[in-house]
Amino acid sequence: MLITTHKTDARTNEIRKGHNAYQARCGSAALRARLGSASKAAAVLIMVLVMAIGSTPSFAQGTDAQRRAAIASAMEQAGGYGKVISVKPHTQADGSPGFRVRILTDGRVRTFDVPATAR
Repeated sequence: MLITTHKTDARTNEIRKGHNAYQARCGSAALRARLGSASKAAAVLIMVLVMAIGSTPSFAQGTDAQRRAAIASAMEQAGGYGKVISVKPHTQADGSPGFRVRILTDGRVRTFDVPATAR
């Protein structure tokens, strides 16, 4: 029984050594050491660009009041009743901001392009 324990301990130590060698090759400190300053700068630049793009509001999103006004205008055009399926920012044909409102009426989906300053 004592011999078996000794073999198990030797195998366990061998596994630990292999694991430690793997960590030395692939651990985060070794990986950071392999990265050059150019790739670090590129990673920082990408992070800054993603944060800048995500924080700038779109011109066509409009305010909540503009969105509600666009829905009301589309509902009037649809006959005063129906279910609003979606309201998405949209650029009008003349380049001005607006909304594309989709309304379900009488089993049909109708799409209305409404200027952002409707009503």
